[in-house]
Amino acid sequence: MDFEAGERIMLEYPLIEAVAHKSIPAYMLVQKLKQDGYLELPAIFYWAALCSLTAQQITGSNCPSWQVVPAQTQVQALLLHAPEEECQKASESVCKLISALWPAGAGPDALLLERILQVWIYNSFDLADGDGTEAGVMFLSAAMMSHSCSSNAAWHLDDANNFILHARRAIDEGDEITISYLSPDDLCLPTLDRCELLSATKGFWCTCQRCSEPRDAARVFRCPRCNKHGVFALAQQEMATAESCSSSAVDSKRDATLACTSCGPLSDAEASPLLAAEAQLRPWARSRPQFQVLGKDGEEAACGEKVPCGSSAELLQFASDSGLSDRHWILDTVLAWAAEQEPAQAPDLFRRRLAVHEEGLGHCITKRARLQLALGEKLCARGSYDDLREAAKAYGEAAAALAMVFGDDHREHQEAADLQAMARRKLAMLPNAAGKGSLQGSAGQKQQVTQKRGGYPAGKKRR
Repeated sequence: MDFEAGERIMLEYPLIEAVAHKSIPAYMLVQKLKQDGYLELPAIFYWAALCSLTAQQITGSNCPSWQVVPAQTQVQALLLHAPEEECQKASESVCKLISALWPAGAGPDALLLERILQVWIYNSFDLADGDGTEAGVMFLSAAMMSHSCSSNAAWHLDDANNFILHARRAIDEGDEITISYLSPDDLCLPTLDRCELLSATKGFWCTCQRCSEPRDAARVFRCPRCNKHGVFALAQQEMATAESCSSSAVDSKRDATLACTSCGPLSDAEASPLLAAEAQLRPWARSRPQFQVLGKDGEEAACGEKVPCGSSAELLQFASDSGLSDRHWILDTVLAWAAEQEPAQAPDLFRRRLAVHEEGLGHCITKRARLQLALGEKLCARGSYDDLREAAKAYGEAAAALAMVFGDDHREHQEAADLQAMARRKLAMLPNAAGKGSLQGSAGQKQQVTQKRGGYPAGKKRR
């Protein structure tokens, strides 16, 4: 079966949902074990594992009963991936959990609970909404989908926590349907960073099409010879070395060979200043809140707390003068921070970022749409005719893109469409609007999104 871009592929109901409430005595005991240092992972993973036991398996607990699952549901959950090496022996955390919840000699099999825990670690979706409530959900089919950093499908969870999948581009019958395990921001990180994240959180080294490209499109510099923005880090040389290195040696492997698309490989003398500037800015950029940080204790975040330069303008000038291209992930991160620090300059900074996150780059669709929403907000605040006209166009393009990847009933699409209508109303109310002509293209015509209706992944974060 073929799927067109924007077509809904699948809807899947949750296999297991685990919601943590402070009113549940067993969960409060899990929380106390975490606070006392007995549990290695976040408490929600252990709670989710406990909620995946059957009624018979929790019999005799020291706490009142809690949410359980039918035996067949547990059997289905155990079909999902869990690294065998992690399931050979029950961890100290699981053993402590069982001894705290059940009398000696009672409780579930420790190896079973360890395997269920590992299934949640590698297959769950985060349901946390920022209100302090911890929750997770697991799906059977969705958890079996492969990751790609240039996936052909996009997923989100609806208000009922159903998994909904749409085609990001045309998919032919026989093609594997892939999704991203990374956030839209993490997808724009360099190849090595993406692979490290997936290795640390999902237990595999990514070999998708993007990660197999010889040039790293997230590390682009200005050539010191031709002065064009066509110098790329050669990712595959860096990746081949990093795969065989311990994590402590990875940072030294970021000094990949640089090559210009016109001039060829740069000499060490030409590449060294570019790589030095990149290394100086990297700790700060990598620790910005939009990116997932490696490690449990946030080493990278700690070393990047201090801004390398005094102001956003100075930092932006330094990054640009040092040879980083707008297409370099660090300069894009600097532009994002500068837009926060200098609201008056934000529209120009957003336009620079949008010029990089082109519509043709499939992994950038969601990020580009959200940038267009941010641009529209700043332009509407200024309120001139030209600003409102551009805002309506940006909102319309964002609405169309979000409808394609998430469906026209998705909250983000509907909000973008409402914002476009609001910008048009403001534009029509301006005294000098008459006679200037109607809006053209996506800014002037109602967005018409047609999609076929069928049925609709850290853990992976809610989209």
